[in-house]
Amino acid sequence: MDEIIDLAYDDDPDVRMEAIRYVYQFYEGEVKEKLTVGLQHEDARIR
Repeated sequence: MDEIIDLAYDDDPDVRMEAIRYVYQFYEGEVKEKLTVGLQHEDARIR
């Protein structure tokens, strides 16, 4: 999962979006935790 999280900060915006989609779909953590991480992301499209 750490590799996917690293891709969320890639230079390519499409790679960032796909990484975040993957995390939201397959990450087993709490929904609130995922939303918090997404809202803190530097890319406005992910927020």
